Amino acid sequence: MTRPPSALASFYLLDKPVSANFVISCTGAFVGSNSSSRGISSPEDLSHLVHLRSQASAVIVGGNTARLEAYSPTSRFETYVFSKGLNFPEGLTHLQFQNRSDLQQLFKEIAAKHKRVLVESGPRLLNQFLDERLIDTVFLSIVHQTENCTCALASLDDPKLIEALARSLLRIPTRARATSMISGRTVLTRFDCGEP
Repeated sequence: MTRPPSALASFYLLDKPVSANFVISCTGAFVGSNSSSRGISSPEDLSHLVHLRSQASAVIVGGNTARLEAYSPTSRFETYVFSKGLNFPEGLTHLQFQNRSDLQQLFKEIAAKHKRVLVESGPRLLNQFLDERLIDTVFLSIVHQTENCTCALASLDDPKLIEALARSLLRIPTRARATSMISGRTVLTRFDCGEP
């Protein structure tokens, strides 16, 4: 696995307490035909995921993500699984919440234990976190599936189209500041969700 170039490595810094990473295809899909994000990922996206994880001491996922993406325990970070069910690998920390107050308290406890948290959940759970203003930064990879793609993002350089595609799936705050870079066939966008 190659490390990202220095400019991109500094762009993809976990410099806030809670960040989220999310990948979508240029057509708006967030999973491939195998029901996994691996089906739409690119080498650039995977490189940045590895880079982000190397900075985190905790990763948060949902139950479906943990099962479909085959999460397993690792010594590099603690993995928290928000799930109503229990059908996922042993060694992952199971969490549940009943209401907004529960969710806020769980995030407070995780933040007290971990300096840098990375959320890798699906859109439903991530949107709940965004609605509660629990996410400081969203790192979004938009991947072109083929070199001769004819989607609306074919030019790779229209910030309005990038933001529209992002917001078609995620409830990123309107106040969020977006910065984008292009790496290979992937548009990398960082949304800073905190106050300016």
